[in-house]
Amino acid sequence: MWPISSPQKLGEDAEAAAMERFRGLMLGLLEGDPGEKAAMLNLRIRCAATLQSLWFMRSEMMALLAAEHGEAEARHRLDRISAVVRDQLPSGLRSRPSPLARDA
Repeated sequence: MWPISSPQKLGEDAEAAAMERFRGLMLGLLEGDPGEKAAMLNLRIRCAATLQSLWFMRSEMMALLAAEHGEAEARHRLDRISAVVRDQLPSGLRSRPSPLARDA
């Protein structure tokens, strides 16, 4: 007999999967950065318990990436990985389009 899953459980599984994918993508953006700030952010990303906590770490990620690649490229990289979880976030946490977007 197949286990019965409630709609809420299926939603939780989708959010957890999106969170782990987002975590992996964020860690991928930090690869190769030997700095202390990158190491601290790496640890915080690995220990984050919620999708929202990962989402709020994007500003720190932006600062690190902008210092290395420039602000426009950093925003492009963050926007690309943020698309993975955008639908799982409450509407108040979703980012508005940036004037730095490449297609603007």
